[in-house]
Amino acid sequence: MFDTVGMFLSDNYLKESLINISKESFDKITGERILTGTLENLRIKRIGNRVSAIGSLPKFYFGDNIQSLTRKDTEAAIEKASDLLHLPMKESAIFRLDIGSNFILDLPLQNYYTCLGELSRFKKSEIANKQTLLYSTSTKTLQFYDKVNEAKRSKQTIPEIFNQKNVLRYELQLKKKIPGSLKLPEVKAKQLYDENFYIKGIDFWKNFYFLIQRVNKLKFNQESLTMVNARTLLYQLAAMQVKTIGEGELLSMIEANKNQIKHRNQVSRMRELVKSLSNEPELTEPNEAIKELDSKVKRVSRYYR
Repeated sequence: MFDTVGMFLSDNYLKESLINISKESFDKITGERILTGTLENLRIKRIGNRVSAIGSLPKFYFGDNIQSLTRKDTEAAIEKASDLLHLPMKESAIFRLDIGSNFILDLPLQNYYTCLGELSRFKKSEIANKQTLLYSTSTKTLQFYDKVNEAKRSKQTIPEIFNQKNVLRYELQLKKKIPGSLKLPEVKAKQLYDENFYIKGIDFWKNFYFLIQRVNKLKFNQESLTMVNARTLLYQLAAMQVKTIGEGELLSMIEANKNQIKHRNQVSRMRELVKSLSNEPELTEPNEAIKELDSKVKRVSRYYR
């Protein structure tokens, strides 16, 4: 489940001969010599007696980042880094941590993207020609993307099980203030294979996924006309128009024009109305696509525990 990991050690010295040095420079303030280089796929930096390493642990251990690390695999990967660098990497502080998994799905990935709405306090965006869905803050990013396309771009061998399949990657990237995010005093590499921490990380990944608002489908039909009054019908027709334009598109339009709206509380009301129309229980119901993805996220979180 853990993928990209950034590790930092202070008061340790790295032998230059152990890495492929790509650059040498000097700190303009302290005058300290800075070495950057690589160890397999890990990017290594040494500044004085401080050493950092960052990269995909699955790729470092398996040779690709398509396979997922178990807890025991994570321990073995960190031991491998320790052996090759001649450093106690298990004692290193974690400054970057990605948690993710791949899902083989029944439908093209856009069917799942359209079911995922807003996430409070996160900026939602689509990139790479709408092939990647992001939710971002200054410290965290939730990323959904096509794992097969990503593997092809990086010239990795595609496993036979993924061939001609719809493979979604969901990743939670913790980029800053990791101990604070996890409500811990510190996070060290050796904790990544501690059972309690490993479960905590998986639950954190799963819980953020389920915090994303769902965009449901309309269940309006001809038979329902006999059960509604004029006001409810108007509400249903408004919900249909929201679906036609798209919740995300409407929210973006409101955001783009919020400075032109006289009263700020009207902006909030408009946002809430769009969200309400998108997910009103009497008018909408979950898509089969999101039911499938929800089920598989739960299954993976149970499996890796």
